[in-house]
Amino acid sequence: MPFDVAPLLRLRTEELRRRVESTPPEVKAWSERTRNTIDMNLHHSQMQAIAVLVSAFHDRQVALLAAMNPTIPGAAFEDACQEVVRAIVAGQRAWNFFRAKF
Repeated sequence: MPFDVAPLLRLRTEELRRRVESTPPEVKAWSERTRNTIDMNLHHSQMQAIAVLVSAFHDRQVALLAAMNPTIPGAAFEDACQEVVRAIVAGQRAWNFFRAKF
């Protein structure tokens, strides 16, 4: 009986989707904090610019994720996964850099 990899591929896709969707709420929370906290308010315009940058990374991640097809196992799916992971890492590095400055 052959092993059905489709459930694993769907699980991997869902895992990547959760990772892609994790950064925007965090950036939004930081942006709200810079707008609403007096001591951080001077950074609000910077945070708005960072939010635009993170949004561009997120848009690319979403597009790559949408292009993944978990119904076609093999090298194409693996390559697509790796591309999404690289995009997530790039976006997270950028966000981590700026977040550390605050």
